Amino acid sequence: MLKAFCIGCIALCTVSCLSPTGAVMTDVDAQYWCKPAEVTLENADTTTFCDLQLLLRCNQLFTADSIRMTVTFFTPDSITYAERLTFPVDHDRRASALRNTIEVPYRQHIILQHSGSYRISLTPYMPQHGIEAVGLNRTKSK
Repeated sequence: MLKAFCIGCIALCTVSCLSPTGAVMTDVDAQYWCKPAEVTLENADTTTFCDLQLLLRCNQLFTADSIRMTVTFFTPDSITYAERLTFPVDHDRRASALRNTIEVPYRQHIILQHSGSYRISLTPYMPQHGIEAVGLNRTKSK
């Protein structure tokens, strides 16, 4: 009985780790975000196309219509790739529970070619006020 339970738990963990979707976020200083914020995206699927979206959890102090930042990827095989981008921000009117999370497309139809941990550093070009957390959301491409 215990053996079957353990096998079931291992199978459940394995399937959940292979899922090509999920969000990772980290808190930042909402009063004055200026330092790099790093998130880790675990990858076990090296064949499925996915999309990445930038996630911003913000409060009423964040009113900008765009945010300029440097996105730096550190791949499991030790390659570093950095780019400076400007993301448009749409302050749409959603239900109050979702109002403070903004999702902006970053990359579409990509394959993370290596299994392991991808570290992503998000650094604002200018200090930002009202952003409470930042991260990435990975979804399966359509």
